[in-house]
Amino acid sequence: MTYTLRLPFKKSTINLSPQVYYEYKSGLIQTIVRENTQTGRFESLPANISNGYEYGGNLSINAQVGPVMVNSNVRYSLFHVNKYLNQIDATDRRGWSWNGFVMCPLPANMHLITLINWNGPMLNGQTETRMDLMHLIGLGKQFKNNSVLRLMAYNPFSKDFMHQQSNINTAALTQTQHMYLHKDMGIMLMYVYSFKVGETIERERKTVEQQTTDKLINLPINF
Repeated sequence: MTYTLRLPFKKSTINLSPQVYYEYKSGLIQTIVRENTQTGRFESLPANISNGYEYGGNLSINAQVGPVMVNSNVRYSLFHVNKYLNQIDATDRRGWSWNGFVMCPLPANMHLITLINWNGPMLNGQTETRMDLMHLIGLGKQFKNNSVLRLMAYNPFSKDFMHQQSNINTAALTQTQHMYLHKDMGIMLMYVYSFKVGETIERERKTVEQQTTDKLINLPINF
């Protein structure tokens, strides 16, 4: 269930989209790590064995605060996985994620941009996975030919490009695995060119925007 609220202020507009959900899940593919009795080695295999449910909430914020564009999406969920033989215990977990985006205009058709993506622990079968925050920050230049050049720094405040930790803790196996990629500096150069495809697409785009606007719940707030 999702609703969208539009809050118009002077020189600012904020769209709030709260959502609540419930999902029953059956026949999900989960990863099982077990010992091969013939070789004595542990094997990681996908198995179509998982049942459970998940519920939670999501809040999306899209805002234009003066010339600054802000986007934020927060998700919080609680989920349950049923017991499977002696390989997966009945488990209740909490999960969350957040991604955000801010773009601020600068003189000379330039802009400052930053993006953040952060996820809480994820569970797949016996394996719990954690990942560090991902952060991009940089500058962009808008040209008259509908193109943009951006120079971005990747995780500028971290010594790693990425770091992922996976944990397994069962009666048969206890395992912790780290995957990471060290860096001294990470830079991304990106060039984007936008094509114009004609009046028909433009009219369709305006129609979709009008339909979206009509569905919003407008709250006239003026300060």
